[in-house]
Amino acid sequence: LPEAIIEPIPSDGETMDLNRLDAIAQKWAHTCKATVIGPGLKRKTEDDSAFKYFWRNWRKPLLADAGAFDFLANIPNLPKRADSVITPHAGEAALLLCTTAEEIMSRRLRSCRQLSDDFGVAVLKGRNTLVSDKDHVTIIDEGSPALATAGSGDVLSGAIGALLAAGCPPFEAACGGALLHATAGSLLMERGKESGVLARE
Repeated sequence: LPEAIIEPIPSDGETMDLNRLDAIAQKWAHTCKATVIGPGLKRKTEDDSAFKYFWRNWRKPLLADAGAFDFLANIPNLPKRADSVITPHAGEAALLLCTTAEEIMSRRLRSCRQLSDDFGVAVLKGRNTLVSDKDHVTIIDEGSPALATAGSGDVLSGAIGALLAAGCPPFEAACGGALLHATAGSLLMERGKESGVLARE
């Protein structure tokens, strides 16, 4: 990714330099209109510090995905946010709701609504992806098995994050990003590609 901008944050392997993190976040807050957090995070103390910092202090839309769900499920007393989006698959949703993936799959609509009550706009990934806020549920009637590939969820998070950064409200951004992502999967299937697909395709 030659276009990526890297901002190193000092760490002693256990804790992150939160003053440096805050300085970097404040520097970019003037130009960054939204943040995606989670892809690449691991269940370790320094990532825990970074997640808590952004969830509690970032004053612009925030999308949580992937490694962020470990923190959402295990850090007590996190405040609710009005501008957050989460994008779990059934297994991650089960972690957040303290149940099983089988239970999530058997009650997807109810589960998605519960996720949105607890964490903000929820995108429950899978066949016929669901998007919910407290008042609405949208079913994305697109997609294909081609989307079940490593990195595909990160692409979805990036699409929604881009729409958040463009000023779309969280629910509309989640619906738009999920539709774009699923439609790409449908187009791949039309071209005969249902397996062996790379996320960048």
